Order: sequence, then structure tokens, then C-alpha cells
Amino acid sequence: MENSAKAITFLAAAQKAFRFRITHVSTDRGSCFIADDFERACAKLKVTRRVTKALHAMN
Repeated sequence: MENSAKAITFLAAAQKAFRFRITHVSTDRGSCFIADDFERACAKLKVTRRVTKALHAMN
């Protein structure tokens, strides 16, 4: 099960693992990525969060 705490932990670990600074992250609209605490964590890490548009079936 995905939750915002796991997403925050992953993002923080990625920031430490890479030699470059992560400036943007693109996510879907999963509940863990639209949660207020994930948004706050992105702001604290100075990461701009981009949320993808929902896909709609074209029938």
C-alpha cells in the first residue's frame, strides 16, 4: 500500500543519493502524492511538484 510517508522517505533518500539536486518531481494523482504532508516535504526540500493530468478513455 502506498502512503505519503513512504513517498517522502523515498524523495529524501533520492535527494541524498544523487550528486545533483532534484528540482522537480512529476507524479500521478495518487493519494500519497496529493497529500498535504507530501506537498510540505517537497516545499521543505525545495522540489517543485508537478501533477499529471488524469487520462480519459477516448471511445
